[in-house]
Amino acid sequence: MISDIVGRFLPATILLLLILGTWNKKRLSSFPFIVSVCVCVVMAFAIATLPDDYSIDKPRYISLFHNRFYWGFSEEYKDVGWMFYVTCCAKMFRNNVLLFFLLTATIYCFSYSVFGYRFFEKKSIYFLVMSMGCLGFLDYATNTIHSGFAIAFFLLGISSDKKIVTFVLLLCSVLLHRSMIIPFAGFMVVTVVNKRWVYYLIWVSCLLLSITNSDMGQLFDSFSMVDSRVEYYSGTIGSQFSSYKTGFRWDFLIYSIVPVIIYILLVKKCQIEDEVLSKIFNLYLFTNAVWLLAIRIAFTDRIAYLSWFLIPFITLYPIIKYPEKFKAPNALMLGLMGMFMGLNIVLMFV
Repeated sequence: MISDIVGRFLPATILLLLILGTWNKKRLSSFPFIVSVCVCVVMAFAIATLPDDYSIDKPRYISLFHNRFYWGFSEEYKDVGWMFYVTCCAKMFRNNVLLFFLLTATIYCFSYSVFGYRFFEKKSIYFLVMSMGCLGFLDYATNTIHSGFAIAFFLLGISSDKKIVTFVLLLCSVLLHRSMIIPFAGFMVVTVVNKRWVYYLIWVSCLLLSITNSDMGQLFDSFSMVDSRVEYYSGTIGSQFSSYKTGFRWDFLIYSIVPVIIYILLVKKCQIEDEVLSKIFNLYLFTNAVWLLAIRIAFTDRIAYLSWFLIPFITLYPIIKYPEKFKAPNALMLGLMGMFMGLNIVLMFV
């Protein structure tokens, strides 16, 4: 129970401390990287020690881990990278599943910290706390662990300034979970074509298609090639999931639109031109557009998070990098962090 409380309320607690200590300062406060490290350690330990029945998927991961210890590597498993990782952990940790969850949670949490430090340096704590408090972070650490671990490698990949390292890590993310082909393809596309209007057009077109309830049967077939469980999510939901909302998710759509509005208000109004920000925002539009086409399937948030994990970066980057453009950067940044973390809490009960 303590681990659950820490996992859910640690980001909000740190945000409250940041508000109390920094909101009225004229300059953005800096914090040593060790602060982010400590936050990651606490969060990773909390995630790893959650009860086995805390989430729907965790027992499945436990069973997979024990099976790999006794039976070894299975080439039949569709995500070869994940199977290889689980098998190595099972053998190395001598079937101790707690150590497996601890290592996985540590890599997951620290990937956000490394990504934040790469772009924000001593102000990375803001990015880390917002990421941990936003919608989807805890679910991908405790329930959809497989996908979350793949996202960790994607973050590490785009944190590197060496192209070969970036490509290798992004490829690893795809091998760990096939759904990562969506952000991987998006990253490759925005690297070649970085024109904003193209991605706005793609995003709006996909939004209109999803609203008009177009037949997405072929799309679901393509998603099944990415993740075989999409078929399970969309068509074979058991009675234990009967309370899960399906249909057009207006709440998730609003959550996805908010960062687009914030980007327009912060970046366009203040005339901020930044190649890194532009590239990541285009990647967000691309990946979110793919999710819009699948918005009606069950467990659609698992596809949506392939774009949502970029929201903290899009929101905080212009304020941290160009604080002189804003009258009260501290108050603005903390306010936006509180808004997204508040939306996360609200959506838990919707």
